[in-house]
Amino acid sequence: MKLTFVKIPQNIREPLQDVTLETDKEILVGDMIAPFLKTTIDPDRFSIEAVPLKRMAPCEAVTYQLDDAENLAGVYCYHASSTTGSALDVLEPNIRATCLSMACGLHAQRFHGDIYVGRLGYFPLEDGYQLKNSDLFYTEIEHGCKSPDLRLSILQENRDEYDESLLNPTLPQWLKEAAKTNYEDAAALSILAKVMKQDKKLPKNVSRHSSTLESIGESGYESDTSSGIKSVENENIAEEKEQVETNIDENPAVEKTFVTRVPLCLQCRCPSYNLCQDCKGMYFCKSPKVCKQVGWSHQCICPTWKIYTKRRKELGKFPFEWHKDLITRENQLSEEPYKEYLMKIGVLADDSLPNWWTTEVSGWSGGQSEGAKSVALDRLDYHKGFALESDMIPPERPITPEDVASAGLGYSTDCKLVNLCSWDDYYKLRGIPLESPVALLMTFPLSIYYALKYGSVPITVANMLNRSLRIHVVGIEKEMNFIDLFKEIGYLLPQTLTVEMVFIVREDMIPEACLQHFENGKKGMKIELTPNLTIILQGGTYNDSLDPNFDCGSGPPDMIIALNAGLYAYESWRNVIEFLDASQGCVGVFTDYNEHSGLNCASLGGSKARESLSVNPFRQPHAMPVFSMNLPQFSNGFMYVFNEQELE
Repeated sequence: MKLTFVKIPQNIREPLQDVTLETDKEILVGDMIAPFLKTTIDPDRFSIEAVPLKRMAPCEAVTYQLDDAENLAGVYCYHASSTTGSALDVLEPNIRATCLSMACGLHAQRFHGDIYVGRLGYFPLEDGYQLKNSDLFYTEIEHGCKSPDLRLSILQENRDEYDESLLNPTLPQWLKEAAKTNYEDAAALSILAKVMKQDKKLPKNVSRHSSTLESIGESGYESDTSSGIKSVENENIAEEKEQVETNIDENPAVEKTFVTRVPLCLQCRCPSYNLCQDCKGMYFCKSPKVCKQVGWSHQCICPTWKIYTKRRKELGKFPFEWHKDLITRENQLSEEPYKEYLMKIGVLADDSLPNWWTTEVSGWSGGQSEGAKSVALDRLDYHKGFALESDMIPPERPITPEDVASAGLGYSTDCKLVNLCSWDDYYKLRGIPLESPVALLMTFPLSIYYALKYGSVPITVANMLNRSLRIHVVGIEKEMNFIDLFKEIGYLLPQTLTVEMVFIVREDMIPEACLQHFENGKKGMKIELTPNLTIILQGGTYNDSLDPNFDCGSGPPDMIIALNAGLYAYESWRNVIEFLDASQGCVGVFTDYNEHSGLNCASLGGSKARESLSVNPFRQPHAMPVFSMNLPQFSNGFMYVFNEQELE
């Protein structure tokens, strides 16, 4: 009897190898790989451990069918782990195996030494289903060993010149869905851990803004040292960090966190302006500090990030001239250039009346920033909201067929939406001169309008049922400052299509000045922005304290939209993902700041969602600063879709 599994040599110059285990046994039952590998190590110094890249499904007669056994089996990495703790027994990093784990959504996993990958699951034998191995060949994992980004376009762009295997790459189904599967497993474990914690009445010291799931954070990494962030030695560093106190809902104690305003080394988190010379996407300390060597896992993603950073020029292309001051290197390192620009055009003067620009420079900070505190949900027209001359803003009226024809545009054949594909299209349609900076704010309603191109099926169903299209916009924060800006969606929509848009605001994100507009911090205002667009403000946590089917507007959502979502950022996003997973008829559309975050978040919806990740033509024309990395970063920069549907 023969069994095949794969060896990933630690030496990156050695190729992946299919390993054949031969035995006289007629049937191989149980895990045969681990016992075999134990014969190759010193048992006094090492043990063999197995890490799941994809866990096997439990053996249940209901879930298992003969054809499903292979798909339901698990895929495991076997590695030698030191039992002595001696520095002499520390093995060299395995770049390709760690890259493979990242492709499976295991962003904190690090592998050392030679790694073996095999399949283990329950398979039908004469006396029922038995735990056993089955063959796995290197062709199943070779692409994941080269890039954690499994989109076909990236795999092809990332290939070596003579690597013919990536001309038409094919991925096994388990690898395509591994990130989604592992996220679901982590979510289930998180719930279990929370229940156990409550049962034991342990102190609850987790921030409301942290996740009990494995978080990849802003940069997509954890430190490559087990001790976490190192102590800060530079006395000046404390002066370069702003201490922020955050109140914790579940714990009256105050948690202290630090928000940096300077680029940080990936490894030691000290200030550094020294970029990786290969990808230009990550900061490391200069020699003689050895941060880049210690932070070796960056090598797993460096070639892919090189592709991302090359897009900076493409992402910075807009039909304007004024935006060029907002996409410079200075904008990537500081918020000051953006603030200075807004002051220069006169929309942020100290003596100016309240307008829609205030939250652009002060953020939201859980409703506690200066800009958020000034939000009172006052109704403003375009002239007062934009604080610009009337010839620099769009007219406050619905578009006409003459407008569409004059702009040289057409309509979609299915839903009769105007085919807007660029800022140039929009400015022509609305008769706005390209000198106008309204795109900086219009990115929010226009991104939602553009997301409707994925809603052809829900729109068709709503029209057939003679009811409004129901859209839940989750994660509303600074959008509360410019509610009337979203009238633009109603003006662009066909007047025969009515839309009910529910803005979901977490209770802890509602500024104190706005609480008067909510009943008990939950049910909020209902505003008819235009005859065909109604907005409802709703406080609560989606699919938790709020039932999307009954608590939000007139019924279950046809679409869920979230702007700059960052699904890994907060645990509450897990509820949205679970709802979409259980409601396949509901389309979810999300935007994200950068390509790396968009990739990892899109992967939570499976391979189809990951492949949908694309540049949003209505991204904000402003390069945002991000201090833990140097990827191109734009508000609403990228867009991806869960449960994408097509009209038959």
